[in-house]
Amino acid sequence: MKQMLNLLKQEGYFAASLSVQKENYAVKMYKNVGFEVVHEKDEEYIMMCMLHDNEAIRKMDILFK
Repeated sequence: MKQMLNLLKQEGYFAASLSVQKENYAVKMYKNVGFEVVHEKDEEYIMMCMLHDNEAIRKMDILFK
């Protein structure tokens, strides 16, 4: 998972997201590699992992203005 996130970062992605059933044991693993719950549904979490720090995102935002 960490290798995949690093590859996405190198390719220029700002974030990765996924959905996972609340009862899935993988929720803990996702949290351990940097995913956070951004939305909760009845039976699942929507999780997101930011791939760049806030400063990098701010710099990229300036490029697109």
